[in-house]
Amino acid sequence: MERAVLFDIDGTLTVTVTGETFKKNPHDVAVLPGVKEGLNHYHNQVPPWILVGVSNQGGIDKGYKSIEDTVAEMKYTLELLPKLSAIYFCPDLQGINCWRVTSNASVKIADYGTSKE
Repeated sequence: MERAVLFDIDGTLTVTVTGETFKKNPHDVAVLPGVKEGLNHYHNQVPPWILVGVSNQGGIDKGYKSIEDTVAEMKYTLELLPKLSAIYFCPDLQGINCWRVTSNASVKIADYGTSKE
């Protein structure tokens, strides 16, 4: 049986290098402390977990950045975090063009005692 964990990208796995709330360019990405160790924990289990990043990208819908910049940002994030199998993002906060994940529709791993949060 395969197991998977979906990780929110912004503010959970990464922050901006500039310290701003929103990324200024596709390389304005820094990995938070402990993230690589946490991903390794799941990746090194037998069988390994499938690790996937997810992200709501409302800045596209609002015209703050393009889909192309967001794709470049996510590709760069995958370079920084190679244990992630993929990253999926939603460019539409209104839910018209895609499904999105909200905090009240998701579960924190910490809620189940498997995190040090």
